[in-house]
Amino acid sequence: MSSIRRDLLAWLLSSVLAGGLAASAVVFFQARAEANELFDYQLRQLALTLRDRTYLTRQLGEALQGEEAYDVVIQVWGPDGTLLYGSRRAVVPGPVRIGYDDLETVEGRWRVFAIQQRGLTIQVAQPMAVRRSGPIKHRARHMSFEAAD
Repeated sequence: MSSIRRDLLAWLLSSVLAGGLAASAVVFFQARAEANELFDYQLRQLALTLRDRTYLTRQLGEALQGEEAYDVVIQVWGPDGTLLYGSRRAVVPGPVRIGYDDLETVEGRWRVFAIQQRGLTIQVAQPMAVRRSGPIKHRARHMSFEAAD
C-alpha cells in the first residue's frame, strides 16, 4: 500500500514536468514563427534594395556579383519574361506571384518574395532548409568570432 504523501509527490512532480514541457513547446513554436518573420523581412528588404536602382542588363550582373555566397537566390526578370540576372543556377521557377509564396522544387521547398518595379520583376528566394538550420549555424559562427576577439 502506498502512502498519500508519495502519491501526491508523484502527481506534483509529473504535473510540473508536463507543464514545463508544454511551456517549452509553446516557446519553441513562437520563436520559430518570429524567426520566419525575420527571414521574410530580410527577403523583402533585399528585393526592395534592388528595386531602387536603375541598371542596364550588363550593369545588373556587375552590381550583384559575389551574391553566390548568400543563402538566397536573386533573379531579375525583364518585362517580356526573360531572365536578365540569376545569382545561381535557376532552381526556382520564374516569378509566379508578386509577394510571398512557398514553392516546391527538385531541391526542396523555397520561400520566395517578388516585386515589380519599372517593368522588372525582382525575385528573391531562400531554401526552407536554411530557415530551419541557419540561425543555429549563424549563432555558432558568431560565438566563434567573439571567442577569437
